[in-house]
Parts: sequence; structure tokens; C-alpha cells
Amino acid sequence: NNADEKNEKIVRLIAENLGFNHYFVDDYINSIKGKKYIAIELLEFSNKEIAQTFIKDAIRFANLGHFLNRDEVKWLTSIAIKNKLPKQWLTGEINYYLINNSSLDVSFEILKQLES
Repeated sequence: NNADEKNEKIVRLIAENLGFNHYFVDDYINSIKGKKYIAIELLEFSNKEIAQTFIKDAIRFANLGHFLNRDEVKWLTSIAIKNKLPKQWLTGEINYYLINNSSLDVSFEILKQLES
């Protein structure tokens, strides 16, 4: 599947930039292949900026193979609420990405922060 291959490349790129061992990344990718959804408990970050970075990247990653579905939006909304981010901010981020999806490159916020 082309979307799966693209997702795998992105995971590998992010993992490489974060310094993860390639054996760990291989094991992780092999463990999730074929799974449609991965259950993750709600994440609480140490500050709002990290939460915003995570949510922005999650929106971009989710949109690589399809548009966000209702469950994904609910999950992101729950994370935003848990991290005390306004729902309006999340709605704005989702709308921005949907409107500009075709013209945006797939550069993730976490990688931008690592580069600076």
C-alpha cells in the first residue's frame, strides 16, 4: 500500500532525527504493520508548546493516507482538552491543514524544532 510505505518512511525519518536505534524502529514498524488502529491513552505533555507540536504533527500524519475521521478528531480533541488547549485552536489547526493540504509539504513540527 502506497500510504503505508509513505507512513513508514516518515516514521523512519522522524526516528532517525530523534536518534532512535534502527533495530528498535524496525521492531516497532513490524509490530504495527497490518493494524488499522493503535490504541494510545490520552497524552499529557509537560507544556502547551509540546502538546501543540504533537497535535499539529498528528493532524499531518493522519492526513497522509486519508482525511481525519470522527474518532481521530475526538481523540485529538481529548488530548487538547487534557493539555488545556482551546478547542478553537484545534479546530483552526484542522481547518488550516484541510484547506492547505495539497500545497503543504509534509514537514513535521518536531523536525523543525530539532533543526533550530
